[in-house]
Amino acid sequence: MNIWSYIFPITIEKFSSLHNGEIVVKESFGKPYVEVDNFMQSGTFLEKLFKKALQKFKLADQPFKKILIVGVGGGSAIKVFREKFPHADIIAIEIDPVMIKIAEKYFQLRGYNTKVLNEDFFSAKLILAPTYDLILIDTYIGYQVPGQLRQAKELRRIKQMLS
Repeated sequence: MNIWSYIFPITIEKFSSLHNGEIVVKESFGKPYVEVDNFMQSGTFLEKLFKKALQKFKLADQPFKKILIVGVGGGSAIKVFREKFPHADIIAIEIDPVMIKIAEKYFQLRGYNTKVLNEDFFSAKLILAPTYDLILIDTYIGYQVPGQLRQAKELRRIKQMLS
């Protein structure tokens, strides 16, 4: 923890990625977060956002057994979903091995009892369970959402994966 992070964000480490370009791990108020193109990808703020979304959509008290998270980033969604659904089988998919490395190093990703696949979700060769109770699509490259998520074919595929 850097005491200066309580005054302004401090850069901890920078990474280069084929998928995301430059990834920056910063610390603010003693907590790490991840940025790509100055856009926050993971951290305490996003954990609060996921918790509010679960409450707003009345999902926090649902008995989800199988959850799929597409896009790991630093693992903020995984952390929140594991806390809210401790008995669920959670599978997360992340295309960028650098993001997985960052999540393990700075966000204790391995401690969340989640199967993390370093795969492209949109790849035809990816084999997943037939259905999930909840699917979170949280994929960004900086501010950009992958083009496949704007295609009706992919949206139908995702919908078919819901139980």
